[in-house]
Amino acid sequence: MIPVAVIAQAPAVRAGLRVLLASDPALSIVGDAAGPGDLRHPPLSAASVAVIHGALGPAPLVLPDPLRGVLFLVDDWTNLSLPLPVSHAWAVLPSDAGSDELTAAVNALFHGLITIHPDIATQLLQAPAPSRTSRAEPLVEPLTSRELEVLQLIGQGLANKMIAERLHISEHTVKFHVSAIYAKLGVASRTEAVRAGARRGLIVL
Repeated sequence: MIPVAVIAQAPAVRAGLRVLLASDPALSIVGDAAGPGDLRHPPLSAASVAVIHGALGPAPLVLPDPLRGVLFLVDDWTNLSLPLPVSHAWAVLPSDAGSDELTAAVNALFHGLITIHPDIATQLLQAPAPSRTSRAEPLVEPLTSRELEVLQLIGQGLANKMIAERLHISEHTVKFHVSAIYAKLGVASRTEAVRAGARRGLIVL
């Protein structure tokens, strides 16, 4: 069973989400609340995945470490940009997503995968403004073999926790490699790192 917490300001929205998520017998709703701060307290602290309606903003979202992923449900994604303000595996779906989409996203998050609705992906992954890596100038310092492995897994959409499991290293070590990759490629997000790596032929998408 995958324990799930539901976060939404409106009680009616919370009730509706609980019904939709209950359609998958593999999911167990541990509770619901009006704000993400309750994820740090029982019974919501037992959740592996949080489903959050309308809480995606520019400020960092502080989430408890045991949480494996968060699904954001948004009404308007025209101003969204990467990186999202969350350190866990994440997914973004329209707020009117159906039960099949919701449950599929929750299952993907539980396994450390990032999920984006096609319509939202078009907005999030649109070409960025030209940067200092746009001409693929030579790197001052090449990526190590381990950094190349991490970059390839980032390109596959894996979150840090999943990369750590795949490479049999700690999540702290993964974060260290990600920071080094950003510095060497001159980027500030996972998406920019993947684009820069692909442009230089460092990874295959």
